Amino acid sequence: SIMLGMNDAKHPLENFDRDYTRILDILAEKTEAMVVLHTPNPAIPGSEPLREPSLPIIAEKIREFGQKRGLTVVDHRNLWEKAWDKDPALIQLWMNDSQHPNGKGHKVFANLTFKTLGIWDQESRCCRLLDE
Repeated sequence: SIMLGMNDAKHPLENFDRDYTRILDILAEKTEAMVVLHTPNPAIPGSEPLREPSLPIIAEKIREFGQKRGLTVVDHRNLWEKAWDKDPALIQLWMNDSQHPNGKGHKVFANLTFKTLGIWDQESRCCRLLDE
């Protein structure tokens, strides 16, 4: 699994495509691993003026890489934005600071990953993490 972009978002994006392509090329050349791409979660609105404008662009680039290369994309950004629009209180429940998820936020990551990979099982203890 590859999840990049949150920390990269404060830097100019001109090298993002090149660097991400290089990572994917190395994985394709050197391994037989199933590569899963993850979009970064959004930052808390208004908290990261250097990162916020770039994060949706990075997420879209990751989606495009997945589509072009036939790779699975776990779209955390999409889920988080929809959830936050529906219930803004989730922002504080899922975040450790302005950009990084806390334990509950990482459980949200895990559950979406399980669902995207088609391995979600409500009876599994791992899939009930948010219930605890």
